[in-house]
Amino acid sequence: LWLGTERGRAPRYAPGEEMTVVLQTNRDAYVYCYAEGPAGLAGVSPSGLEGGFAVPGNTSVRLSARRLPGGPPELPGQQRQLRCWATEADVSDRLPVQLTATSATEQTRRLEAAFDHLSAMQTAEAQLVLRVE
Repeated sequence: LWLGTERGRAPRYAPGEEMTVVLQTNRDAYVYCYAEGPAGLAGVSPSGLEGGFAVPGNTSVRLSARRLPGGPPELPGQQRQLRCWATEADVSDRLPVQLTATSATEQTRRLEAAFDHLSAMQTAEAQLVLRVE
């Protein structure tokens, strides 16, 4: 699983610049992405739907940062973190349904635990931080 931008893995942007996240897997996978916004963690996908989405292997998927919870970072010093997991099968039914009921730290812990419990399945994880300077 590769997660970056058209500017690479450690992008920095000026206020108002367009941000595009680029995601790619080296084989067919289901990808589950989460970003922290004003209401806590929320699922992010190209279609705007919660949960995962199927990504064909060796295909680049572009996602506007405008789809991130709370939108892209806009002011100097702001940032948004995006975490994605790829799995070989659809695991939507094994992931926490309600993430907004707890703190962001607890939400992250619950997501990590859910993916850790998929030990019989191949998974990959990637993180990306979008920064405005």
